[in-house]
Amino acid sequence: MASYFVDPSIAANSGTGTLGDPYGDLQYALDTITKASTGDQINIKAGTAEVLTASLDRSSYGTPGFTSPLIFRGYTSSENDGGVGEISGNGSFGIYSGGGDCVYFVDLNLHNCGSADVLTLTRYSGAFRCEISDTTGDGIVLASQGYNRVCGCNVHDVGGRGIHGSGNEPNFVVNNYLKNGTNQFSAAIATIAYGVITRNIISVDGGSNGIDCEAGNNFATEVTHNTVFSDAGTGTGILVGGGAADALNMHIASNVVQGFSGSGGQGIDLNATTRPAVVEDNVVNDCATAYPANGLILAFTDNTTAASSVLSESGSDTFANRATYFAPVGDALDASSGLNLDRGAVQSASGSGISAKLINPDHLVY
Repeated sequence: MASYFVDPSIAANSGTGTLGDPYGDLQYALDTITKASTGDQINIKAGTAEVLTASLDRSSYGTPGFTSPLIFRGYTSSENDGGVGEISGNGSFGIYSGGGDCVYFVDLNLHNCGSADVLTLTRYSGAFRCEISDTTGDGIVLASQGYNRVCGCNVHDVGGRGIHGSGNEPNFVVNNYLKNGTNQFSAAIATIAYGVITRNIISVDGGSNGIDCEAGNNFATEVTHNTVFSDAGTGTGILVGGGAADALNMHIASNVVQGFSGSGGQGIDLNATTRPAVVEDNVVNDCATAYPANGLILAFTDNTTAASSVLSESGSDTFANRATYFAPVGDALDASSGLNLDRGAVQSASGSGISAKLINPDHLVY
């Protein structure tokens, strides 16, 4: 891939895009670069926010594709060094909704978008290790035909849906942390398409739902090994088929739902419109109603209702401390299936003394 560099502290339509002479503005970089047949990576330097005057527009850049992806990625001093770049919507604008396949955002802090959706991805695109925050709209919208991936992101202070799969083909939402802030989710993760929702940690309160598998062409979604926590909330931990149409062949397994103890709060609810679903090996604690289960259930096995907290709740409920705060308490989350894999997103310490950890933290190769 071709590589280009942007230093927002320069704040000018200048530079040649090299590490030693970076562009001074991100939109200027998009307008200036000649799209490479092998794709382009635009590296955004950490330390000063790129403040947009409009959402990023790639129309003059061209159309990314399978052999020519477009990657926006943070850096500190050299490409791919893990530095986190920052892009602000200036209180008014979404960061990106420009469409096109194969557009990726990596190691970036995307925020301050007013009421706009922060990031909209069309197809075969993704967000990896990004912080998404500060909007009354949605955080990440996975639109069009799907096949998008959201992995390892920290999504908070979002007033709509934190991650919303609105397309009609699979999306993969894995290993993310989503938490209410001043703005509170309507649902932390919501989808109307089939796909995979796994190993996510969700922390909400008030009327927020955790995972909402919205009705309407929601087929065969895997909702597995998530930890959904609420502080006396009145929402639902995992809600399936909450709309007017059907949700079909859902698999809800090995999740932890705790703390939806407010009036009307629910653990795992299959709405009456839900058609054959498998619900197995989940654990619910401290919810006003644990398993309303209104829909047609093909199998309901090894689900439990715990009498006390199954999570350590040690220290602070933050992205950095999530593997400790949401660690299992003793053997409370041991899977009854005998697969030696705890329920929820965080695994207990092993016999060798390894501390609690997230399941399979993403190891991404570009």
